[in-house]
Amino acid sequence: MFGVRRGVELKTRDQLVQMRRAGRVVAAALAATRAAVRPGVSTGELDGVAADVLRSAGALPSFLGYGARTGSGASPGSPACR
Repeated sequence: MFGVRRGVELKTRDQLVQMRRAGRVVAAALAATRAAVRPGVSTGELDGVAADVLRSAGALPSFLGYGARTGSGASPGSPACR
């Protein structure tokens, strides 16, 4: 993975199924977070919405513990999440 091989890595059918499942969970978290956005709602509250969706799907936030203070990567004043 790290410098061992270069080029396109072909995925197995199982890997593609897992990637599709993960993508659907992320899409659900984004949709729920987007629906919760309104004036006065904090990034912490939005992070909680995303975290609830992830947890309910048995997933963990990938940003938490890697320099981000929130599981969603949301940051006040930032135009986009990580």
